[in-house]
Amino acid sequence: MKSEKLNRDKELSFRGVFAIRREEWPVAAIVTVLLLMIHYFFISRFFDQFMNYSVGARNVFLSNFHMAGFDPTAYDVVTHWQMGYDILRHPLLAWMMWPLYIINQGLWQLTCCNCVQFIVGFQLFFCAFYSAIFMYRILTEHVRTTKLSSTLLTSLFFTFAYIMVSAIVPDHFCLSLFMLLLTIYILASFETTPIQQAILYTITAGITLTNGVVVFIADLIFHGRKTIMPKRLALAYVVPTLLLIGSVVCFQRQIESTTKWVEQQSPRTEIVYENMLGESIQFHRKHILGDVLWRRPVIVRYLWWGSYAIEVVYCLLFAFGIWFGRRERMLWMMMAVFAFTLIMHIVCGFAANEVQIMTAHWAFVIPITIGYLARRYRAIDILIALLAIYLLASNFYLLHRYLTWPLTK
Repeated sequence: MKSEKLNRDKELSFRGVFAIRREEWPVAAIVTVLLLMIHYFFISRFFDQFMNYSVGARNVFLSNFHMAGFDPTAYDVVTHWQMGYDILRHPLLAWMMWPLYIINQGLWQLTCCNCVQFIVGFQLFFCAFYSAIFMYRILTEHVRTTKLSSTLLTSLFFTFAYIMVSAIVPDHFCLSLFMLLLTIYILASFETTPIQQAILYTITAGITLTNGVVVFIADLIFHGRKTIMPKRLALAYVVPTLLLIGSVVCFQRQIESTTKWVEQQSPRTEIVYENMLGESIQFHRKHILGDVLWRRPVIVRYLWWGSYAIEVVYCLLFAFGIWFGRRERMLWMMMAVFAFTLIMHIVCGFAANEVQIMTAHWAFVIPITIGYLARRYRAIDILIALLAIYLLASNFYLLHRYLTWPLTK
């Protein structure tokens, strides 16, 4: 476990974390090209509605925005700032959007156009781009894969169906992905002070409250007993949690709407292999990006047996990665995230009907875990590359086809 102490003697700095290193240029270029393409198609789809913004144009946008269970809440909040998010699940997210609202208001005055697509799009691009950088660093520095393997695995991650979607839709999932990978990378690489940890915890849990559990688990795995020392526990977790709870108590009316997300009737086994491990990574051709609240069945099956074969391949790679990394702290971290996801969505039933939209909260465990297999057998790089090419071709084609479909008035 030499990697776990790699940067412990270095001071945590903003520049050190966010500066792009020369060896990261290839993966940065690959992800940049992919993100620019999918953002172009998404922004183009609704470009006219926002350049000529009106009540009628907004209605056209809302009647055509069917991206699974994702909501365009960020567009509403940045256009006309309001507490638009469910405060129980996203206690600080609306406040985080306030600076973007101010920027949009300024640009609106200058251009006479609602520039929300570009402002939110830049935010999503930034978060997705640095998610790729942090995943690459986790793989090279902590899983200790080769630069080629790290590049292939990071690229594979961004060919996952609902990672591509999370990177473009104006919802909170890409922000969660960014903060979770940033937090895991920092905690695995540096010693953090209680104040630094409090900032990480507050921002990450402020985006989505359950993210705070992952932050605490990461701190416990990588820092051990220091996590539960009274001073660190109080400053980094107890005080921020009380502040977050305080913001929630002010809006207790939201709690009832949140409990409606809990569902106990759907078949769990089919949800796991058709949605969680299926749709999350490769689109179903039928009901693509359909919403269970709008015509899509909870369970949709693949039309081609090869899709199930592909699912078996990446599940086997994942399983072998677990075995080869079983003694590593980073693997323990990935398994903790995976177990927490299963408990919350499959056992407890939270958002079980549309678990695929939660992909950004957990799917990074797959390429990082496969990294332990790639570290042991270099030839696996060929299979990873072929898998990435297939998923890119299939998912990009279906996403492009969906985003270029004519709007209905």
